[in-house]
Amino acid sequence: MPNLAVPSGGVKTHLVTLTRDASRAYGVHLLSNTVTQFDPRDATVTPRAVMPGPRPEGNALSSDEKTLFVANRGDDTLVAIDTATMTCGRRVKTRNDPNRIYRTSSADGRDLLLLTNSGERSISVFDAERLEEVERIALPANPTALSFHPSRPAAYVSFQDDHVRELDLTAWCFVNEMPTLREPDASYVLAGGR
Repeated sequence: MPNLAVPSGGVKTHLVTLTRDASRAYGVHLLSNTVTQFDPRDATVTPRAVMPGPRPEGNALSSDEKTLFVANRGDDTLVAIDTATMTCGRRVKTRNDPNRIYRTSSADGRDLLLLTNSGERSISVFDAERLEEVERIALPANPTALSFHPSRPAAYVSFQDDHVRELDLTAWCFVNEMPTLREPDASYVLAGGR
């Protein structure tokens, strides 16, 4: 039984992202076409909302947490939201139906955004500072989720064809696959000893 409920400030809250210290939360709301910033521990704080575009869904914070990146499925755009002011900044076109965003770092420390594009079964890799696509990976099936290896440049992508595939984040190609039970979704990678 939950011991706290807080208003998220939108309709049909789908995905929520927390800051590292969990002092702020960002909710993406499919029916109100809004993204809100709210306090996950204090129900008296009024959420702050912005409308980044139609059907916002995928979202990820920059490493410095000053920018929230949001993918809009309704118009195939990627939008940078300033988290201090909750205003929309740069907006760029993406590939068809971007539904998730995951942030990782390049070898030189830059933020990279991986967008899963359900409409064309691909992953786009964007340079977060320039908001430019730098890689595109064609996929064998529709992606559902992605998780990163904690100590090496690899990601594990879940697919609707009942497989999880390992993506090498330096060569941008799949190097391994594992059959799963039906409809794999979110995953978490544990590394190290027993």
